[in-house]
Amino acid sequence: MNRQGHSQSGFSLMEVVVALGILATTAIGFVNLLQGSIEGTRQVEERYLARVVADNQLTDVLWRRLPLEQGVTEGVERQLGRDFTWQMTVLQGPREGLLVVDVQVRRGTEAGSPVIAQATTLRAAQ
Repeated sequence: MNRQGHSQSGFSLMEVVVALGILATTAIGFVNLLQGSIEGTRQVEERYLARVVADNQLTDVLWRRLPLEQGVTEGVERQLGRDFTWQMTVLQGPREGLLVVDVQVRRGTEAGSPVIAQATTLRAAQ
C-alpha cells in the first residue's frame, strides 16, 4: 500500500526492461529466420529460371530440322529480368546416328560462375 492507503498495480521498471529484452531477442530471431527464408526462395527461383533456360535450348534443338554440328555453342538468355549464360555441347552419341546434346546454365554473364542447371538429351544426327 502507498501512503494514501491505495494499492498500486502495474509493472516495475525492471519487469518492463526484462520483457523488452525478451521481445527484442525474439524479434531478432524472427528477422534472421525471415532473411534465411527470403534467400532460400531467391535461390529456388534462380535455379528454376536456369532450368527453364536449359529446357528452352533443348526444345529448340529437338524442333530444329537443320543438322546439328558437333562442338560447343554459347549464348545468353534473359528470364524475368535476369541474364543466364548457357553453353551447349553436342557430341557423338552412344550409337551411330545419335548425338548427345548437353546444356549447362550459369548465373549472369561473368565467366567462372557455377553451373546452376543442366539438361541432356539425345537427338538424331540427320
